[in-house]
Amino acid sequence: MQMPNTPPISNGVAFDPTKLADIQLPNTIGAWPPALGWWLLLLLVIVLVAVIIYFIKRKPPIKKANIKHLKSQAMIELQSIKYQYQNVDDNKETNKKRHDTVKHLSVFLRRYALSLYSRDKVASLTDQQWLHLLDDTYNHTAKKQKSETIF
Repeated sequence: MQMPNTPPISNGVAFDPTKLADIQLPNTIGAWPPALGWWLLLLLVIVLVAVIIYFIKRKPPIKKANIKHLKSQAMIELQSIKYQYQNVDDNKETNKKRHDTVKHLSVFLRRYALSLYSRDKVASLTDQQWLHLLDDTYNHTAKKQKSETIF
């Protein structure tokens, strides 16, 4: 029989608590490398940012029906300007009307050029630069190779 306050004997060997090793804690979990879920989340964020930038930067597609409508509206306005210019009598009072019609044509052409080219390229043009752009556009659309000045 065993006596109280004595270590238990197992297989004939006495238990000695002084010979126990210290408790070993597991290593701390590091932040690197991240788990697979974090990589997937990062990939998802990158894709979302790319899609948002794409939709912000792209111009909305113009449907063919809309282009035809715009062209028909432009032709109607151009015919109206032509009619106003041709139906002005030649006297001093109508010179102002003719001048206003030419101004209207200039505004129409500038709007047309803005629809073809970027605002940076067209909006700041004046005088000879504007006339050269009109000539280049006309020569390009008429498929002419000559560099004659029309405007």
